Amino acid sequence: MKYIKNILLGLLFIIAFFPSVFAENTSIYEKAVVTELADTQEGKIIKALYPPNSSEGKIITIELGSNFYESESEKILKKGDAIVIEIIKNEDNTYQYFYAERYRFSRIVFVFLVFVIFALILTRGKGLKALIGLLVTIAFIVFLIVPLVANGKSTFFVGALSLPLMAISSILISHGFKKTTLIALLSTLITLILSVAFAFFAVEICFLFGMGSESAFYAQMGVFSELNFQGILFLGILIGALGVLDDVTTTQTTAIYELKKANNNLGTKELIKSGFKIGNEHIFSLINTLALAYAGASLPLLLLFSADQLPWWLVLNSEAISEEVIRTLVGSTSLLFAVPISTFLASLFFGKNKKD
Repeated sequence: MKYIKNILLGLLFIIAFFPSVFAENTSIYEKAVVTELADTQEGKIIKALYPPNSSEGKIITIELGSNFYESESEKILKKGDAIVIEIIKNEDNTYQYFYAERYRFSRIVFVFLVFVIFALILTRGKGLKALIGLLVTIAFIVFLIVPLVANGKSTFFVGALSLPLMAISSILISHGFKKTTLIALLSTLITLILSVAFAFFAVEICFLFGMGSESAFYAQMGVFSELNFQGILFLGILIGALGVLDDVTTTQTTAIYELKKANNNLGTKELIKSGFKIGNEHIFSLINTLALAYAGASLPLLLLFSADQLPWWLVLNSEAISEEVIRTLVGSTSLLFAVPISTFLASLFFGKNKKD
């Protein structure tokens, strides 16, 4: 357990060393509860209690304008719903209140807790380490990658620093400190290097500049206009690829170990041959899973293109779709690299060692 403590201490250092996760904002965001929805000549208004569930709360009025109900998600807003309001303090010490969006944070936490309960029950408690690894990975993204990129650091530097740390921490915490884990970790790092080269090649040759998503467009128009969005796209592709490499390398290494354990007479060549049979079956299903995951995320965009009845090649040619295609191809190629690398390393190690 000592290595876990060291990783967690390192994580606390990261959190302490990079306190500016988000840029300072002059606006304040708070939770409020809708008490009334009304139509006026100027448009729609919300009356809300702020702060909610407080004896000191007051009723505030928020003007929404005539276009408020353009979003389907807001049509069902009703009395008693929790919302997020933006509060701006004026120079004369008065306040302006604006509707930001629905309040859903507590529901997200609830869904996450349901996921945790299912994970613990169905894995008989063994999923706890995986959950810890997940939280550490999220912490790396939120407290290390995002602040560094937001502060204008080179995405190549950020990736070189963060991706190996993410791989080491998540794999060791999730799978424990043992021979199979170390071989899987080495396989992951080697494959990641190859993935970097292929991702760079794919992004450059396809003229992708990281502006294919709506979020990137708005970020580029705001305070992050000076950032290298092509580099951000490149880093995002690698983070996605790293997420699937863990599965392949650990599964493949464990499979080789179990083969050797079941038949101590198997040598390196036999283990490689059997390992490739296992790995190929696994890799085909993972590639399909990866493609479906990206396609599902892009489904609203695909529907938008279909409404315009554009030629299929023109849809594929668009930067928004091209980015998702390249994400899928780089991730799938990483998986293809991972199988022979992890199979060879595990077979080479276990094939020359007798099992008790």
